[in-house]
Amino acid sequence: MRTDDKTFVDELRTLAKIEEPEVIREHLESIRPEDIADALSRLEVEEGLWILQKLSEEKAAEILFELPTENARAFLDELPDATVALTLRDPVAVLQSAITMLAYGDRNRRVTIDADALAVYWVGRRLIA
Repeated sequence: MRTDDKTFVDELRTLAKIEEPEVIREHLESIRPEDIADALSRLEVEEGLWILQKLSEEKAAEILFELPTENARAFLDELPDATVALTLRDPVAVLQSAITMLAYGDRNRRVTIDADALAVYWVGRRLIA
């Protein structure tokens, strides 16, 4: 994982000082949201917010979703006009449905389907509560 390396956290600290959103977006475009979230959780809230506010709404939402709950709350506390949508469906039913749908889709792209790996990946994702 890239964020185990202290240099990525330092890169984010440098990006937090850049004014141009295009530079930040270009730099972080190809990096997985979970890696960015891991590094953001090591920054000061103000630095992380600066970066999140310069990203596209979709990328920022993906990163917030991947943050540990306490870090996500720290960011959201600083954004009083933020809206968080909560699902009213049973999370277990949602995961079962999503995993089934993904497995059906995999039948079109793959020779074999690893349903257990799909379940492990999706069950392991964090939810902001």
